[in-house]
Amino acid sequence: MHTFKKEDWRIHYNSDFSGYVTITNDRTGARIRMPAYILLSFAAEYVRDKKISKIHEATDLDILLGN
Repeated sequence: MHTFKKEDWRIHYNSDFSGYVTITNDRTGARIRMPAYILLSFAAEYVRDKKISKIHEATDLDILLGN
């Protein structure tokens, strides 16, 4: 089990993101447990949207040069 900490938040997860992820707020004690693939899907959707926006905003030259 690995732990990621950021501000008041702690995330416990398996290194291969199998099984479940537990997200805990150290200040409030709030806790959620979910399958890791749900969190990965959420992150992938965020990255997908950012990449689509970048392509839509790119100039012709940006697209041709791969920028």
